[in-house]
Amino acid sequence: MAKTLHHLRVVQENGQPPKGITRQARILTHFIKPANPTQETLQKLASNAETWAKQTRQILIEHYQNSLEYLDDEYREGPPMDRVQEAVAKALIGASPQARAPTALSPRDHGARPS
Repeated sequence: MAKTLHHLRVVQENGQPPKGITRQARILTHFIKPANPTQETLQKLASNAETWAKQTRQILIEHYQNSLEYLDDEYREGPPMDRVQEAVAKALIGASPQARAPTALSPRDHGARPS
């Protein structure tokens, strides 16, 4: 979730595409090299790359917002670690953690497995 929030912040800041997308748009502009281009053709190529960058930014914003909504829904169902612990317990002992109380280690038993 933290990574998704960070990426959303990056694509939303300044209202412009992030540096990486801007760099790729610049590469795209210079990658296409028509023979004897007119100024109009060069301008259209630059405009095309700029449009690509803006649309890519918007796609990423929507993706990260949808991802956050999905993650939020997942967290509402219960803390993820509870579900992970339950799945591990079922796989290892064939019962949910609630069915078998965990055994705590005393300080002198540090490193020893509970019986």
